[in-house]
Parts: sequence; C-alpha cells; structure tokens
Amino acid sequence: MTAIITNDPVILHGLTSKIKYVRLVRRVLNQKTYWFAQLVWVNIKRSSR
Repeated sequence: MTAIITNDPVILHGLTSKIKYVRLVRRVLNQKTYWFAQLVWVNIKRSSR
C-alpha cells in the first residue's frame, strides 16, 4: 500500500506547492490512534487585471 498516490494531479499540485505550515491532527477511531498531516499552503494573490 502506498501512502501517497503519485498519479493524482491534485495531490501532485499540493505536494509541489510552497507550504506555509503543517498541522498534525490526532484521531482516535475504534480505540486506535491515527495521525494525519494537514498542509496549509502560502496564499499567493493574483493581481487584478
């Protein structure tokens, strides 16, 4: 099982973008602990035309 699906364009875009910070989230499901990473990207505003 692969942790990251490399042929998904949405995931590839997220992983190649500049990351502002990472939030670690802990979830307990059925008495088992799971850890997730939520990536927050830098917001680059486009100039209005």
